[in-house]
Formats: sequence, C-alpha cells, structure tokens
Amino acid sequence: STVLEVLAMAGGLNDDASDEISVIRAGISSVPSAADTNAPAEAGKPVDPSALAAGKLMVPVDLRKLIDDHDLQQNVDVRGGDIVAVQSLARSYIYVLGYVSRPGAYEMRGSEDIDALRAVALAGGLLPTARSENSFVVRETTNGQSILSVNLVKVAHGSKAPLIMEPGDTLVVGSGFFAR
Repeated sequence: STVLEVLAMAGGLNDDASDEISVIRAGISSVPSAADTNAPAEAGKPVDPSALAAGKLMVPVDLRKLIDDHDLQQNVDVRGGDIVAVQSLARSYIYVLGYVSRPGAYEMRGSEDIDALRAVALAGGLLPTARSENSFVVRETTNGQSILSVNLVKVAHGSKAPLIMEPGDTLVVGSGFFAR
C-alpha cells in the first residue's frame, strides 16, 4: 500500500491534521538506502538520529506537495510493521484590535498567509471612525516587541507591499481626529 491508500483505509484525515506525515520503518540497521525507503528521492531526506539509534527510520511525507504539486515521490510505499503518523495541526493565531467590527483572535490554518488587509476583513471590516492609515502591527521578536507601521490604504491601492502577518502578531487599527 501507499501512504494515500493507507490514509483512505483509515477514513481520511481529521480537520486538525497537519500536512506533515511520517512513515516510521522498523528494522533499519544502518544509514538508509533508496531500497530501504522505496523512493530514490527519499534517500537524501533528513533522518531522525534517534530513530536510527532505535533501529527505525522516519520517512517524512509532505502531503501538500503530494496533493497540490502531484509529487508522487511523496506517496511512499507502506510495508507491514510500518507506522504512519499524522501530526496534529499546531494552532496559531493573529489578533486584530482597534476600530474594526469584530476585534479578537483569528486562527491561521497551516501555512496559510494572511496579510493585514485580510486580517481586517476577518475582523468584519473597518468601523466608520477608523483611520486605516494609522494602523500598526505589534510583533514579538527575540529582541522584544517590534512595532511595524501599516498604511492599509496604500496597501489596498497597491502602492505599498502587503504586510504578511506572523503567528502571534497583533494588528491595531487606529482612528483619526476626523471620522470618515
């Protein structure tokens, strides 16, 4: 069987399943060869050293590449004794505060990119008193907090590149002296 066949036999994936799947092979006694992994490209993939020490090999499978990019090398063979482990999707959030209709936390799914404009849309749009030119993103970095100014009007008109939100970012939409 292949990874896709095994997943189909198991009834598919849950909503909280990630795109990362591992096939754990038992009985591998040395550094894996292409014959051990059943796909030429897999021999060059990183191997978990603790798995090798335990006599096992972990073969990573990127389900997104398999499905979206039709990369059939990701659809590895699954043999008797193998374990197919599906990782749980790590939940990450962005926060939108200030002069938006529904301030709050919004979940980022998988490797989805959410820019500042889309974050405002998720929050129900701007309030009439919002001044989108007075917006900023608060981002946690290794050196503390970083404040990034965002002019949503210029981003919407294409004269400024969109700011891609990172997990944990907080977009704050300000207001101005004059209401719109």
